[in-house]
Amino acid sequence: MAVMAVAAVIGLSGGAVTAFFTQPEDLPDPLGLGIPMVNVGCTGEALMIVGRGNDARDLRDSVVDFDAEGARYLEPAKSCDTAYPPYEGAPATYAVYLSGYADTEAACTVRMRNDHKSDMVTVMRAGNTDAVMCPCELDRTSLPEIGGEGLDVTTESAMWTSAYQNMLIRAGSKILNDPKQVTGQFDKVTLDATRAFQAETLLPPLGKVTTDTWVQLRSKACRTYNY
Repeated sequence: MAVMAVAAVIGLSGGAVTAFFTQPEDLPDPLGLGIPMVNVGCTGEALMIVGRGNDARDLRDSVVDFDAEGARYLEPAKSCDTAYPPYEGAPATYAVYLSGYADTEAACTVRMRNDHKSDMVTVMRAGNTDAVMCPCELDRTSLPEIGGEGLDVTTESAMWTSAYQNMLIRAGSKILNDPKQVTGQFDKVTLDATRAFQAETLLPPLGKVTTDTWVQLRSKACRTYNY
């Protein structure tokens, strides 16, 4: 028997709908999550970490959310010694991931979608200390304009603003210089830091992040990341 199948059958008046999940017997699933555990070496590929924790309970929501996208899980201690997100302030025992991306740009294109707002792209290369900073990897023309005063915060704007705030810290902003200031909101501190950065780089101090601002920020911040 090549596969083990778990079936859920829902009876309908006109027949039945049957959903099957198949798990190859030669792939382990020690936590009983219904997806395989496959540790990954230092292959150089980009993975997206979509969940982490120390037991099945910590991981189940991520499995439900991303099973259809081919989720698997690994043990960081037995996989490449690269950057992984912590769990409750400590290294996680397990991480749920998605793979199969052509490069970091492809992974980041998916990562910056609303349904991946809490996820992280990592490169499987030994010694990395940082997650992939997606604004550094995407085509500059795809980076959105953010900021300005009086704008409503959306999931998408919060993701981009958080990334932008982190990059300002890396670029050495004297105004926005504390991780506690990374809020996902384009607040007054971020507005002031943006205007200061634009003035320093000879851009009009508009207070909103344009393509030119992203380009200047990438030239200062992206090289500081270790991935």
